[in-house]
Amino acid sequence: MTKAKTRLTSTRSTQNTKNMPTNIAVGYCRVSTREQADDGVSLDAQRDRITDFANSKDLVIHQILTEDGVSGSVPLKERPQGSLIFKYIKENNVRLVVATKLDRLFRDALDCLAMVKEWEKQGVKVLLLDMGIDFSTPTGKAFLTNAASFAELERNLISERTKDGLEQVKKEGVRLGGESWGWKRIDSMDEKGRFKQVLVQEEVEVIIKIKTLRDSGHTFQSICDTLFAEGVKTKKGGKWWPMTVKKICEMDISAIDDLDVEEQ
Repeated sequence: MTKAKTRLTSTRSTQNTKNMPTNIAVGYCRVSTREQADDGVSLDAQRDRITDFANSKDLVIHQILTEDGVSGSVPLKERPQGSLIFKYIKENNVRLVVATKLDRLFRDALDCLAMVKEWEKQGVKVLLLDMGIDFSTPTGKAFLTNAASFAELERNLISERTKDGLEQVKKEGVRLGGESWGWKRIDSMDEKGRFKQVLVQEEVEVIIKIKTLRDSGHTFQSICDTLFAEGVKTKKGGKWWPMTVKKICEMDISAIDDLDVEEQ
C-alpha cells in the first residue's frame, strides 16, 4: 500500500510539472555607478525594453529585478537582486530570464556560457534582447561557445601584455604600487610621465635597525615591542604589527648606496 501511494504521488508530481506554464519570465536590469547618467543603459530604458518584448511574445513577467550601482564584475549569485533569480526559478516556476544585454547579467561570455548550461538543466532559457538569440538552440549554443572562446583568448592576451609591460617597467627602475617603507613619491616625473620615488633617510635607518634586531635573534613581535618602546612610528603613524616587520625584513636594501636618498 505504501509503495502504491509513493508511485501515485510521484506520477502526480510529474504531471503537475508538465502542466506548468513555460512562459513565466523574470526580467533583469543593472547599471553600475559609472553608467547611471547614461540614458542608453538606464534602468528605465532597460525595463521598458523588457516589458515591450514580454508583451510582444505573450510572456508572463513574474518580476523585473533592478540593480542600481552594482558592478558587472560581481557574480550574479552575489548581487542583492540577481540572487533572487535563482529563488524564483526554484520556487515560482520561472522558465525565462530576460535582459537587454549579456553584460547586464553576466561578467563575460565565459560566465554566461557556464550559467546557460546550469539553467538549461533546469529547463530555463536565457534571452538577451540585443542579440535576439535563443541559447538553447544549436545555433545559439555555437554562438555562445565561440564568444566564450574569444573572450578567454582576449583575457589571456591582456594578461600577457600586462605582465610584459610590468616587467619592462621594473627593468627601467620604476617602483610599482603605493609608497612602501623607505620610499616616498615625489612630484617630479621621469621622461615617460611617471612619478618618481626616492629613498627616505629616516625610514632607511629604521629598516636597518629592524633587520639588525632580526639578525640578532629577535622575534617579529619583540621587534614591534622595541619600536613601540622607543617611540618609532610606522609610515602612517599607527601600531607596529609582526606582519609589517616581517615584510620589512624581507626587503632587499643591498643597492641603497647607489640610489638617491632624501634627507629629513
